[in-house]
Amino acid sequence: MAAICPEKIINAGVIPLIPYHNIASLNNIVFNVNDTILLRLLACKDAKGQNGLCSYSDHINPNANKNACQISDIELAQIYFRHTIINNKAGSCIVIFIDGYNLLQTDMIFSIYQNTVNWLNIANEKPFLVVVYHGDPKFYNDISEARRMLDQKLKPMSNYKNPCDITYASEEAESLIITHTKLFSVIAGQNN
Repeated sequence: MAAICPEKIINAGVIPLIPYHNIASLNNIVFNVNDTILLRLLACKDAKGQNGLCSYSDHINPNANKNACQISDIELAQIYFRHTIINNKAGSCIVIFIDGYNLLQTDMIFSIYQNTVNWLNIANEKPFLVVVYHGDPKFYNDISEARRMLDQKLKPMSNYKNPCDITYASEEAESLIITHTKLFSVIAGQNN
């Protein structure tokens, strides 16, 4: 397997996020987990600093032969994480942020998911998809309709009963809170 940048191994704790439009208004990721996690903040692809350097310098993998920051022709999800050891009880997750107005653009969302799976070479993990939307949807039923449409696209390739989750990031939300019990739970909320 190719060495990929970015990469960070973490335990329970808080990882800061660089303010950028493609991660809503979130400041950090809070991990409430018991096992170590491999985190790839693929948001680095679009969140380079003013000097053009990586905004997540502490996530750089110096041995990488694949670098998210160097991709310009494909769109990737913003976050990928998984248990460091993959087995039947462990899992992986891809997080895509989107404006609520675009929730029904499920072909685009699925394309980003597939791009990320292919670029990371993780199809065998059958990663869970979480769509975090910010701003109002176009119509009231867009959330349930988007979930139904994405589930149809993901079911053939997923080992989850519910292959997709859609969660809301309000303007007040400060953190992406990731909890693991039997499966990963991802919500946007405030630090308390």
